Amino acid sequence: MPKRTRSDSKTPIRQILKAAREILTTGGLESVIITALADLLDMSEAALYRHVDSKNEILLETYSRYGSQRAKVA
Repeated sequence: MPKRTRSDSKTPIRQILKAAREILTTGGLESVIITALADLLDMSEAALYRHVDSKNEILLETYSRYGSQRAKVA
């Protein structure tokens, strides 16, 4: 079976970023941990890492997508 690429998994990436945004808005930067994301998404940490390389990647992409939207609103 071929390995899934990131382009094949856009929906999980969106879900991960939405979950990260939710955690950021309710608990702040310190609360965004892989365990919390995996729990919120009802997946294992290993499954989460199939879609992202690191917590930093999640935070940077979350800011890239949602931080600029927040700046436009403010």
